[in-house]
Amino acid sequence: MFKVSSNGVGGGDTSKVLKGQLDELGPMSLQEKKAAAIFAFTLLSWATGNHQEQWFGFGLSTVQTAVISMLLCLLPKYGVLEWKQSGIKWNMMLFSAGAYAVGNAFNDSGGASYVIGKLVDGIGLESLSHNIVAVIIISITIFSHLIFTTKTVRATIFIPTVITLAQTLGIAPVPLAMACSFGIAYTLTLPPHSKVNALYLSLGYFDVGDQLKLGLVTCFVGSIVISTLYFTWFQILF
Repeated sequence: MFKVSSNGVGGGDTSKVLKGQLDELGPMSLQEKKAAAIFAFTLLSWATGNHQEQWFGFGLSTVQTAVISMLLCLLPKYGVLEWKQSGIKWNMMLFSAGAYAVGNAFNDSGGASYVIGKLVDGIGLESLSHNIVAVIIISITIFSHLIFTTKTVRATIFIPTVITLAQTLGIAPVPLAMACSFGIAYTLTLPPHSKVNALYLSLGYFDVGDQLKLGLVTCFVGSIVISTLYFTWFQILF
């Protein structure tokens, strides 16, 4: 999809280049060991979040862990970064925060449910075959991140709607809800659709147009793959 200039890396040369770069890095410095320790703390805290209350009498939420890890990284004298080195793209942070706020407001006001209801009625799903209905719903959930920017909002809206609709039409709800849950996880297209998207874009290797092109093509391929799983593996599994 994208023409990348050749830098002589490929095939057997790749391992040699990577080995050379690793040798150039030398042994881990104290700062790198600190960064590894903070990263390990973050992963362990996130992975054990459901058990911390039982083990320690208190628990750290995902957000609290992220804030603590950030503070440890920027801690004067003992951290691994100075504030100027962090290179935070505040414009992207504000843009993403605004998109999340709009998405949550759209959900809390009932506007999201209204739009979904009108969309279902407008397509006329009741008159279509079950297989076509499943493909349409899976595709809608995959492309829904273009409108609803947070996975939490999409899951809150779509999963109950999908289950209710499936039961109404006589479709097995569990395989369809599982397929749609995979579709809801797609957040590939534009910077506000995912914090990871914003982070990658801030590196400057590609622009929004490249991201849009990649996202739309990937979502289309994802619709085909998840629909195929729905009609095959999910029917056996559930």
